[in-house]
Amino acid sequence: MQDLAWAGEGVPLTICTVLPQNPARLKDYSNLAIYSSKDKRRKIIKKYGKTVAITNRHLCCKELLYQIELLCKRGVSAIILREKDMTEKEYKSLAEKAIAIGHSYNTSVILHSFVNVAESLGCSAIHLPMPLFMKMADNKRSYRKSLTDSFKIIGVSTHTLKEAVEAEKAGAAYIT
Repeated sequence: MQDLAWAGEGVPLTICTVLPQNPARLKDYSNLAIYSSKDKRRKIIKKYGKTVAITNRHLCCKELLYQIELLCKRGVSAIILREKDMTEKEYKSLAEKAIAIGHSYNTSVILHSFVNVAESLGCSAIHLPMPLFMKMADNKRSYRKSLTDSFKIIGVSTHTLKEAVEAEKAGAAYIT
């Protein structure tokens, strides 16, 4: 489930329900998550998942780090720092600051796509797009093994129920 939502003070974010790993449960709740009313989706989040904010600084009308602090204050479970168009150096600088903000509010900041940055900062979680995750799962078992050695949690972005089931089978800890 994904909705473009506003957290107030011009904070655009994508809200995702992180569903259980069990594919049978994915089948049961996928239609509700996509098509049901917002009230039903809130119940699904409360019962089966966590609220995760996914950043996109191009949608923000204020500075991104300020927006991240607002999200932490509002109690999101985690923030996925999805700024894929940055250079690795720019992303690392942003990630260090975002992680510090998250730490002060006991909010997880999960890095997205920049595996080397996440490893260098000692992150315990990484979030990957489905094609990159499956490439690692299918073609580079040794690299995937190093990922599981480096990260306790590997999340994956999926867009269909089929992808969600594939990601779960390949070892994703959670999906969005």
